[in-house]
Amino acid sequence: MSYIDDKRSLIREIQILELENEALRKQVKELKMTHWTVQSRKLDGSLYSDQKKASKIIDEICDFYGLTQAQVKGKCRLRGYVKARFVAMFMLRTRTGLTLKEIGRMFHRDHTSIIHAIKTINEVLSLKFENDYQNEIKRLLEII
Repeated sequence: MSYIDDKRSLIREIQILELENEALRKQVKELKMTHWTVQSRKLDGSLYSDQKKASKIIDEICDFYGLTQAQVKGKCRLRGYVKARFVAMFMLRTRTGLTLKEIGRMFHRDHTSIIHAIKTINEVLSLKFENDYQNEIKRLLEII
């Protein structure tokens, strides 16, 4: 191996180490933020009360639609299940202090799925004409 090849190899190794170092820094920063969030929510008790409230909301939605929690939280994409799931995600976001990530964990989904559900429900609610979906959501808003 020549001297130049040695230098190129060392430069590549340094670049790889720098990338790994940056990735580790991001992980540490994320862990610190998560720790801070959990600690601050533990102090005021909102984490526990929000989770308790979330459980009640999901129970109410299950009763309203005649589904089980497994069906609402599951992966099945039948229209009735998706409707109840989207409404549950919307209610949890608007009625509790849970983050998108926390709601996502409850439904075994990414936070972007929660964003999509919320946007969908907001679009339904903003329609100018009355429909059954709007009426269901409005009745649930009164119940919960």
